[in-house]
Amino acid sequence: MDRRQFLKVALAGSGALGLHARETQTNPSPLTTPARIVIIGAGAAGTALANRLVKRLDGVQITLIDPRCEHLDQPGLTLVATSLKPAHYLQSQTARWLPNGIEWLPERVAAIDAERKAVATESGTTLEYDWLVVAPGLVLDHDAIDRFSLDMVGQNGIGAPYAGPDYATRTRKAAERFTQEGGTGLFTRPATEMKCAAHP
Repeated sequence: MDRRQFLKVALAGSGALGLHARETQTNPSPLTTPARIVIIGAGAAGTALANRLVKRLDGVQITLIDPRCEHLDQPGLTLVATSLKPAHYLQSQTARWLPNGIEWLPERVAAIDAERKAVATESGTTLEYDWLVVAPGLVLDHDAIDRFSLDMVGQNGIGAPYAGPDYATRTRKAAERFTQEGGTGLFTRPATEMKCAAHP
């Protein structure tokens, strides 16, 4: 499978990343390939792509690497913060989202050797690949916000739902108090790249 074919198959699945895109054409016949594909990250991007590739490729070997056994629906954090969903809605088993026909390696990646086309895990496992997808997600650095602490969330009208389900719930309670007591709302939007443009 050459680069053009891989990108065509992979991009065809981009509408599945958090969206339920309608199929606009009949599904083409699967492409036969002995390619070894390694996907780092079992979040929305990694699992959606793995599901798409399994449907579109025959003979492919797909390995997904992610140590988390629990999947957190991060886009849903804003739904919890706005009272549209309960906090337990966000968490499920990672295995629930993985298609049959792939290998899931519940480990952390220690190194990527792009020249050798190999990924090493913390346990010492080495996987060679033809194609590598790196989608490990983000680590939020709340400590980088001057004079802010996660202990403040839920008090004095302060919210930060992306810190996790507990903080999304605290944000919801702060918003409920605000709607009852009134006041001035201040919503910030950084001028840089952001996790979710709809959040502010």
